Amino acid sequence: MDRLKWALLIALACASGVFGAAIYGSGRASAQAAAAKVLRAQEFELVDSQGKVRADLSVLPDGRLALVLLDKDGHPPAGGAALSVLANGSPGLSLLDKDGKVRAALGVLPDGSLGLSLLDKQAKLRATLGIMANGSPGLSLLDKDEKTRAALGVAPDGIPTLGLSDDSEKTRAALSVLPQGDPGLNLFDKDAKVLWKAP
Repeated sequence: MDRLKWALLIALACASGVFGAAIYGSGRASAQAAAAKVLRAQEFELVDSQGKVRADLSVLPDGRLALVLLDKDGHPPAGGAALSVLANGSPGLSLLDKDGKVRAALGVLPDGSLGLSLLDKQAKLRATLGIMANGSPGLSLLDKDEKTRAALGVAPDGIPTLGLSDDSEKTRAALSVLPQGDPGLNLFDKDAKVLWKAP
């Protein structure tokens, strides 16, 4: 979270410096220009010496605030990034591949939960790592059809659980460590009936 805040502050500081230079010019500003204290717009584009857009700061139609970084050709590079703030105030950071597809997304929701999503080359969700508002961490692994097949988590009471699911996302096996320290294993049929358990 600290890195995300620093990245936003650095980006805003850089943007402020560029916009300040544009307003005041390379030399001393006139008294009239110096009186301007606010720069207002719906979108800002940062361009390089060739006039190509390298960064875009804008408010999107859905109310999100977004900062997009582009390569020298004006495209999201491998390792490109988009920083946004949703209309509800939730910050997010997306990492894009060379085709502009989101491959990783990090976000904080209003309830304080935190999530990291990892996507494959087809932009399908394949893994999520998160911390719920109650502090419980969890990891989910998804198949090529974006169905959860394995989930690892720690409940608020400290019980760790590993669940394995079928292609209908029904839990078929669950392994846990019970409060007294004993391991527990449950195997389920397709209708969620227990086939076998221990203890």
